[in-house]
Amino acid sequence: MNGLRMAGWAAVGAAAVGAGAFGLLADNVPRVAAPRGAVGGATYSPVSHVRHHALVVTSLRTGGAEAAAGLKVGDMVEAIDGHAGATLATLRAAEARRPPAVLKVQRNGDVFTLTLLKEVPGGAS
Repeated sequence: MNGLRMAGWAAVGAAAVGAGAFGLLADNVPRVAAPRGAVGGATYSPVSHVRHHALVVTSLRTGGAEAAAGLKVGDMVEAIDGHAGATLATLRAAEARRPPAVLKVQRNGDVFTLTLLKEVPGGAS
């Protein structure tokens, strides 16, 4: 009976060690942080790494401010107005303010900034 208990605890210990190793490997894999959401003329899927949040563009409205600024589907928004950790809430707040929002975007390994100008009331022209 003791041999079975020891074998059982050994299996539990091996599983815990395996789960810990998987956790270390998984820290480098981006994962979806929350359901996607729309802001302005685009939809975004939040992703997060360890202590880092970003938004991946999943769709764009033709003629919207995001498309006019040069944003493309698949772009990753890493910072908004110079603040790292892009979230849907911070993007909505930035677009609601008077000055145009400045986005730090990563596309195919290149990092650049885009400026989102306000849309004219009544839609895109």
